[in-house]
Amino acid sequence: MKIKYDEEYENIDGENLNLRRFDKYKYCLFLSDVGENQELFIVEPHWHEWLEIVHITEGEMTVYTPQGETIVHKGNTVVIGMQTLHKIVAETGHYNYQCIHINIGFILQHMSSSLLNDKVFIVQNEEEFQSYCSTLIQLINHDDVYSQLRYKASILNILALCVQETQSDLLDAKDEINDIFSDILFYVSTHYQDNISLQKLSQEFNYTTQHISLLFKKNLNTTYYTYLTKIRLDRAKFLLMTTQKRNLDIAIECGFSNEHSLISHFKKSYHETPSQFRKKHQIKDETIS
Repeated sequence: MKIKYDEEYENIDGENLNLRRFDKYKYCLFLSDVGENQELFIVEPHWHEWLEIVHITEGEMTVYTPQGETIVHKGNTVVIGMQTLHKIVAETGHYNYQCIHINIGFILQHMSSSLLNDKVFIVQNEEEFQSYCSTLIQLINHDDVYSQLRYKASILNILALCVQETQSDLLDAKDEINDIFSDILFYVSTHYQDNISLQKLSQEFNYTTQHISLLFKKNLNTTYYTYLTKIRLDRAKFLLMTTQKRNLDIAIECGFSNEHSLISHFKKSYHETPSQFRKKHQIKDETIS
């Protein structure tokens, strides 16, 4: 699976597109294309750091995510949230689409990315939404102050409508999402000594590994394995401070595969070996009592 980041926007081949535009500050990228698919056109699973908005003027496509599928008909606009793992399948026949990508950096200046992360939805207020998109496209290469203010206002209005259209879903799903993630964190905190890979969590909670990874990214701004390693290292530090156990025994008890793995992760995180840490921080028996 190819994971795509911001640099993908620098390398899009404009020769294969009907139109490709950046504004000078790269707040947005606008793409449009028209043609005919002789067979199903498939974009393999991937995710973007930027918000993606696709309007279908002609044709039909389906967006697949770990949560399900969203069919985008002619005249529909679909919003694909930041860091949302998705696959796109476009039907055969004539197609015509316009696509806007909004820079995550611009979004973070004005709102929390969690409001639109991991979201895919069909726009309901199509007329108002398209009016803002049309203004954005019209002004994307205008440099005068008046046009730039209207351009930025259009982006903000688009973001506001996106949040408005997902707000009820967010409220309904908030408790469920928090409960699920809390259960995952509790499981990790009580099974860190075991070999709990992402695949293991996926089987335990019946979610894809990609979805679990996105939960950690969205809620803790870290990866699952970084979080797991921190839990293990915190436990190792406690044992180094309060026991005389060997490094090997501590490594196994904390879920590391061997002593070398413990030492390697410890040095990477704390810039000293477990033995050096123990020498400086070990609590003597009389202090404990």
